[in-house]
Amino acid sequence: MLKTCFSGFPEEASLHNIAREIEFIAAVRQGLAELDRGERIPIEEVERELPLMDYQVVLSLSARSDLRDIVRYISIDNPDEAIRFRSISRVATRLLAQSPELGRIVPELKML
Repeated sequence: MLKTCFSGFPEEASLHNIAREIEFIAAVRQGLAELDRGERIPIEEVERELPLMDYQVVLSLSARSDLRDIVRYISIDNPDEAIRFRSISRVATRLLAQSPELGRIVPELKML
């Protein structure tokens, strides 16, 4: 895991940024394991518990279409995994709205 994590960072990355990335990866893996064990909370309950979001995440029409296509493609082989992917993407979008500084900027987008 560490080798994969470190390979995505520029040489000048701070230890703080690396630690945040490792914590993020660990949290995602923990969440996926919880979903695998059936430990779920209905999205409506999550929405009621979340505070008002300061930011709005907006998807382009093509991004929304791409997500639908991905879910359809996954559902061909594994409908349960398609539902799981859709749920994870919704939660990730809400998390991004709450914490827009979470994660890192991918190199391809630094120029935008």
